[in-house]
Order: sequence, then structure tokens, then C-alpha cells
Amino acid sequence: DMLYVGIAKENQDSFSRLVERGHKSRTDILALEPQRTPGARVSEETYLLFFMVDPLILTTFGKDAEFDEDDLDFSVPYHRVVADAEKAVINVFQPKYNREKYRSYPKGRDGLYKQGYTGYVYSIAEGFTFKTDFGDFKGARSSEDLLMSNDADFIAVDGEDVKLCISGKDFSIPLDAPEET
Repeated sequence: DMLYVGIAKENQDSFSRLVERGHKSRTDILALEPQRTPGARVSEETYLLFFMVDPLILTTFGKDAEFDEDDLDFSVPYHRVVADAEKAVINVFQPKYNREKYRSYPKGRDGLYKQGYTGYVYSIAEGFTFKTDFGDFKGARSSEDLLMSNDADFIAVDGEDVKLCISGKDFSIPLDAPEET
């Protein structure tokens, strides 16, 4: 069950924030959540998952495109990507213990909104399925090279539109499809 999504700060890592110091949402989860297995303690059934964000930026240029030096800067605003990813997940799934739900997402000061991207997606390249009040969110990765997979669900952001896309239902891209001529 996805109960809470923590926001990592540029000057404070998630471990320090959630474990080393007292954290209200973590304490609330341990105190208020029912046990899932008879005889178990909620603390034994609770997992803190720390994810590393690994951005993959794709830039395309048309045949007659004119570009300048800024177009060749492929650096990634890492902390903006992390903040934006966390807010996207909170906005879409509304975890029970998150007080701030980022209802105006993708708008925000510290994310990717108005940073020049046409669109972006967030998926989890791990074999996890998170249960939420809005349905399951499935991660996946390629078994061959441990990269992302078309079998993973994802959150798509296009301008101000945010959409949850479920693998096999909302999209299907056959890898061996012949090219059209």
C-alpha cells in the first residue's frame, strides 16, 4: 500500500528526514494503520523505499531545425526532476498520509513546469506494484538489461495535462512492429 510519499529536499536527504529525525507522517502510519497480517506489528509490515531518480532526456531536432548553443546543453536539473516526480506521484495517487496534495500540479516553483520540456513521464523501473486508493501502479524493468520497460505504468505530463497510463490498457507499443512505408 502506498501510504506516504516523502519530498526530498536539496539540502536534506530522505533518510535523515524520515529515520534520523522524528517524522509526523511516519509516526502516524505506525500508530494508526491496521496490521495486515494477524500477529504482526505494523512496524514489521512497513517498508521505507528510497528511490534514485535516473532521468533520461530525449531531444529531437527536425531536418530543417535551427538550434543554438542552449539546445546542445543536455544537463539535467536533477533536484527539479526529483521534486517534480514526487509531486506527480502525490498529485495522482493522493496518498493517505500526505497533507499537501499538490492540486495545482504540474504548476510549481521547484519542478519542471515552464522549464522548456514538451512533455515528460515518470515510471518505476523496479518490479513493484503499489496499491493506492485509485488502483494499482505497476513498475517493471527489462530482464535483459535492467532498464525501463513498456510493461510499467507511468504518469504522463503534457503541458498542464497529467494522466496516469496503465500498461497494456492505455498504450501498447509492439517492439517488433514493422516500419510503415
